[in-house]
Amino acid sequence: QFCVLSEDGAFYELMYTSDQFGVDSYLNPLTPAEAIQVYGYEVMFMLYRAMRDYLKGQEDLVAALEMTMAFVFPQEK
Repeated sequence: QFCVLSEDGAFYELMYTSDQFGVDSYLNPLTPAEAIQVYGYEVMFMLYRAMRDYLKGQEDLVAALEMTMAFVFPQEK
């Protein structure tokens, strides 16, 4: 089983089995607290590094997304 992060930011435990006839898989939803409890803080570091590596060279995209999120969800000051 593996801890994975979906495209919408949800944690899942990906479980699979295989035998000579086929492969079966199941996504078990996890809360962030459950992910840390089961997999430890290392899972947060690994996911951060994966996102950082995936978005390397995409600084303009990240900045545009930040501006969009700030507009859609304004913070009260």
